[in-house]
Amino acid sequence: MTAFEHHPATDWIETASLRVRSTLWRGLKAIQYGQMISVLNRMPDILLNDIGLRRSDIPEHARRAVYGED
Repeated sequence: MTAFEHHPATDWIETASLRVRSTLWRGLKAIQYGQMISVLNRMPDILLNDIGLRRSDIPEHARRAVYGED
């Protein structure tokens, strides 16, 4: 058996690795979303207006910026 062949005894390692990566990804995205909300909320209204945002648009804009368009 080569190092690249699948072995059932290592399935748990692959599963655990995927779970860890998924958890880290979600955590990092949540941090980025929070930071984006914070930055946008600190902007003066005139600057938000210049970039075409209202305060009520901030959560949706931050979500699209961090998680992508849906």
